Amino acid sequence: MTTLELFLLVLAAGTSFYAWRLYRRSRQVSARHFRELTAQRERLEATLHAQTAQLEATLDGMIEGLVVLDSQGRIALANRAAEVMFSFSRMMVGGTLLEAIRNHEVAALATRAASASAAIEHEVRSEGPKPRVLQISAVALHEARGVAAGAVLVFHDVTQLRQLQVHLRGHVVGQR
Repeated sequence: MTTLELFLLVLAAGTSFYAWRLYRRSRQVSARHFRELTAQRERLEATLHAQTAQLEATLDGMIEGLVVLDSQGRIALANRAAEVMFSFSRMMVGGTLLEAIRNHEVAALATRAASASAAIEHEVRSEGPKPRVLQISAVALHEARGVAAGAVLVFHDVTQLRQLQVHLRGHVVGQR
């Protein structure tokens, strides 16, 4: 073996060793980045889960019924008060408002609100085994670009208030 061949052999071995070290180092760096990204994803998922649980607890603690509709008019979110008011379950999420609450006047109001530029206030009398008077506030949702994204409807049961008003009017009229 000549000196040149020996030199080239040592050079090849040195280059191979250096390439192997670079490869190993890049694998270690990639593994560290992967662990860091995984830890970051887990932290973000935990934060999202906590925020979602907090939002659900807040919405379910409301006495007003709340229904959020997507851009196709399908229920994206409903709180417990809305479920109780209209006797539907969260299994109705993804269905239409009309399917869930069976009231054409409210469904029409939601359609109108989705394209309105301002909030709509409306009062609806619902008939059935337990007649109620509901005050509804409806407002359109918009994406950041201004594109319509659905509507939010808040239902407040004002039945007792209206009954009290009728009773007081009758009492005042009776005193005249």
